[in-house]
Amino acid sequence: MTTANIYVCLSESDQKKFGCSDRMRLDLRDTTAREQATLQRAFGYHELQDLSDALRDMFDVDGDGKVTRVRKDTDLYLAFTWLALRHNGHLDARHGDEMLAELADMDFQIAWAQLDFDVDAEGKDESSTPTEISTS
Repeated sequence: MTTANIYVCLSESDQKKFGCSDRMRLDLRDTTAREQATLQRAFGYHELQDLSDALRDMFDVDGDGKVTRVRKDTDLYLAFTWLALRHNGHLDARHGDEMLAELADMDFQIAWAQLDFDVDAEGKDESSTPTEISTS
């Protein structure tokens, strides 16, 4: 799995609704077993590699490594936003069913949501992974 700092950026109104900053850092390696089990139940992401694969599949890249198209995967955005809100102290359910309800009840303006990346491309050349992508 590529080690990446993912930054979830929500609209100004969603920032106010969740009480979060404009750019929330998320490191998938910080995902707990209970969070992973919740993502598995909600979306079928059985392991963190499934999240990384879904993220990679959002981008069409040409032969020069330039991103030519970005497709928003709403399940992935929900998963990343939920994890970012949890890891940054804005959601705090502790039990599996409560986490699932927390995720099921969460909504935000997808048109304004962005995922940005700082990639530690260990073992990869830097042209192989986008480092900052606005998907709006």
